[in-house]
Amino acid sequence: MFRAFRILILLFVLLSVAVGTWRAKREATDWIAPLDVAVYPINGDASRVAGDYLDAIREELFAPIEDFMTKEAARYGVRTAYGSAVRMHLAPAVSTQPPSPPNKGNVVAVMWWSL
Repeated sequence: MFRAFRILILLFVLLSVAVGTWRAKREATDWIAPLDVAVYPINGDASRVAGDYLDAIREELFAPIEDFMTKEAARYGVRTAYGSAVRMHLAPAVSTQPPSPPNKGNVVAVMWWSL
């Protein structure tokens, strides 16, 4: 009985991952709406110069990326109902540094770190 329950739970997890992957792939490539892209600025070296640069960044800086992606999408026959292939957003600056990757981690440790 326990074995059947455990298999049922694992099948449910597998099905959930498969459906989530399918939906993410479908939503990212159906091009009904523009793909939202968020840019999270981070001061990687904690220097004042980098901090000043990050403070000066505005969302309009990414307009050429939107234009480029829209032109490239049109070149490949992709049309969206909104006219733009991607929509760039400037997210709030990240104040904490990301964790360092494991030095001599095995595959499981690296996967856990990436999550």
